[in-house]
Amino acid sequence: MRKVPCFSPVSPDQVRLELCYRATIYRVYADHGEVLDLRIGRHCAALEALLARNACLSGDGNRCWAILTACNPASRRLSEEENAHRQRLLGQTLAGLGYSTLDAVNLVDVPHGENDGGRGGDAATGWPPEAAHFVLFLPLPQAFALAEDFGQNALVYGGGERGDGAGYEEAGGKTKESAKESSGADWAVPRLCWIPPS
Repeated sequence: MRKVPCFSPVSPDQVRLELCYRATIYRVYADHGEVLDLRIGRHCAALEALLARNACLSGDGNRCWAILTACNPASRRLSEEENAHRQRLLGQTLAGLGYSTLDAVNLVDVPHGENDGGRGGDAATGWPPEAAHFVLFLPLPQAFALAEDFGQNALVYGGGERGDGAGYEEAGGKTKESAKESSGADWAVPRLCWIPPS
C-alpha cells in the first residue's frame, strides 16, 4: 500500500498556520458559472454533485481531487509577478501530465469590514488571495509530490481511487484506506495534508 506521510503540525508556527488554513475558503470556479466554497472538514453538496457528474470521465469511478497552488512557497510572501510565474509553471506541469483543471482561489476568511470592500483576504489580514488549481482525478501521492516540488507547506485534497488500495497516513501514524472506506459524501469533504519540512 502506498502511503503519503501527512503529519500533524507541532511547532507554534505550524499550529498557527493550521488555524489559518482551516479558516480559509477554498473557492472553485466550476462549469456554468457555479462557485464552490470549500472548507476543511466540511461536506460540500455542490462538490459531491460535481464529482458525481465527472466520475464517468475517469473510466474507473475515480473521484480523487486536489487543490494546488504554487504561490508563496512555505508561506513566504512573494511578489504578484513571481506568484503568477510559479502558477503558470504549475499549470503547465499539470497539463503536461494530462490533467485538466478548474480555476480556484484560496481566501483567508475573516469578518468583512467596511474598509475592505467585503473582500476579506489582503485588505483585512495583510495576506492576499492565492490563485490555485482544482484538479480532478489527481491521486494524493502525485498531488503530494507536486505540492512538495512547488515548496508548499500543505495541500487540500479529497476522495480516493476505487480499488487501488492507496492509503494516507494521518497524525499518529494511523493509516486509512482512502478507497474502500470512502462513501460519496466522504469524497466531498476537503482534507488538509501537511507536507513534512525537507
